[in-house]
Amino acid sequence: KNALQLLKEGIHLSFGEKFNPKSVEYTPLENMWIESDESTADINFILNKIAQTKDISTEQLQQSVTTRAAKIFF
Repeated sequence: KNALQLLKEGIHLSFGEKFNPKSVEYTPLENMWIESDESTADINFILNKIAQTKDISTEQLQQSVTTRAAKIFF
């Protein structure tokens, strides 16, 4: 399945260093996670690249992920 099909089913997507730019553009913030698994890149580098691709601030993306993580894990 492609990203749009998964999003329609309510699935959250996680993006790392080698992300698909179109998938990032289509994914709402509330369904987006950022990860550095299997990457030598720093998570802040990945966060910045994804925020640029999504045309939002790094702070906005980081706040979205942090807020959801706090609700789920704490």
